[in-house]
Amino acid sequence: MKYVLPFHFVFEPMIRLAVISFKEDEEFEDFEPQFFDDPINGRGIRLLRYRKNGKVDVYYESGINHDESFSVGAGIADLKMTHFEKNFFEVTKNGLQVHLIFTDKQGRKNELKVIETSKRKRPVPLLAPIGGRIETPQKLFFVYMYDIDFAYRKTTQIHCSLDERVLEPATLPLLMNGQRTYLTRYCSKLTIVALNSNGSKPLCFDAIPGKIVIHDETEIHCDAQGKINQIQIGQGMYSAKLHFPGGFPNLLELPESECIKGSFDIYISSNKITEGQYQLMKIAEQVHVELNQFKKWHPGRYPLAYKLLVTFVKIFKNWPTKYSWKGKVELKEPSLMDGQWQNRLDKNA
Repeated sequence: MKYVLPFHFVFEPMIRLAVISFKEDEEFEDFEPQFFDDPINGRGIRLLRYRKNGKVDVYYESGINHDESFSVGAGIADLKMTHFEKNFFEVTKNGLQVHLIFTDKQGRKNELKVIETSKRKRPVPLLAPIGGRIETPQKLFFVYMYDIDFAYRKTTQIHCSLDERVLEPATLPLLMNGQRTYLTRYCSKLTIVALNSNGSKPLCFDAIPGKIVIHDETEIHCDAQGKINQIQIGQGMYSAKLHFPGGFPNLLELPESECIKGSFDIYISSNKITEGQYQLMKIAEQVHVELNQFKKWHPGRYPLAYKLLVTFVKIFKNWPTKYSWKGKVELKEPSLMDGQWQNRLDKNA
């Protein structure tokens, strides 16, 4: 039996990342080094510089495969392959270690250096609201950090400069593990999951009702009535799934001109990230699809400082509730999907 589903659910690999925030700089709010080592992204460092106006600069090594559809913030400003004279980025048992030196498009020498010698680090899992500020999202993606931590001020040296101008690191007005910290956070274990990236195809496969089928490394659970209970990628700790409490219908079996509604849950590593609603309407050989009403992430039992962070910081409170997707699936051979994400962006987030 052939199935067509309006979902493209995949991992986006990344090894580690850090975000170093600055206070009262005239030009930049954050620097975000990322390290990749996979067939999709290549191997090396990509650095994002977040500007005060919402635009983002992207600098990357020659070993990185740049994605032309990459979108972040209010759009891309500088985009340049570069040579990092210093390109060290590690996370050790004593915390964050970064040293990057490169020349930007304006001809300025950029240096970012973070050396942490902290002890008794206590990282926690956290869903990062990284997509919350994207004005024109190309996908809905979730960055789940298994071991996020903050740099302790007492045992961390941070230096960032553009030529002679020094950027002062921002501090966090909360004690983390009883320590004063910088607003510098990082992780070395994370899972990134993307849903319905622009230009992606629908999920098409053959299955027998009541059986589990493996299609392109995706595990799909079909119930005895022919509906889909679950779509899963990965295994164990590094896994993610779309779960449908009432089952998701095969688009090929939908009745004509009847509105079908239901709900779904998104899990990463057995942790529920969010839930949402879907709506389907088949008209001739085309199915109109809406995904919306996403719920905010609830972290469960957490240290007090993290509870305050996700409760009162607006971007955490709203993520991912502002996202919605409208699209169409063509049922003729080959089945095609076209859709667009919207983010009802809060300019004050």
